Amino acid sequence: YQFPGVDTNCTVPGDGVLDFSTGTRATLFEGALSEAAGICNGVAVDWNENGVIDVGGVARDINGDGDSFGLLTDYDDWAHISLEAVTFGVVPGRPTTNEAVAEQPVPEWAWPR
Repeated sequence: YQFPGVDTNCTVPGDGVLDFSTGTRATLFEGALSEAAGICNGVAVDWNENGVIDVGGVARDINGDGDSFGLLTDYDDWAHISLEAVTFGVVPGRPTTNEAVAEQPVPEWAWPR
């Protein structure tokens, strides 16, 4: 979700929102996807892209890993983020917490060609 962002409105594409997952989406079985339930149990998704919301389950490799019968679960990223600062002592040449870090220009030889 680097470029499209996370999904905040229960549609398949991301919404351009830079965020982490909260683990609240339904578990999806790629071998029997419910188009009527979609991602949020109520916002329909045409998983097989045939133009209609099918009543029965449809099989589709929706995450593109080559396994069309995988079980996909939402992971609660926010509950597992650790923002603790770790200090192992002063390292020569590395700024301490009280020093300002100045931005350095990228040398011209490192620019992409």
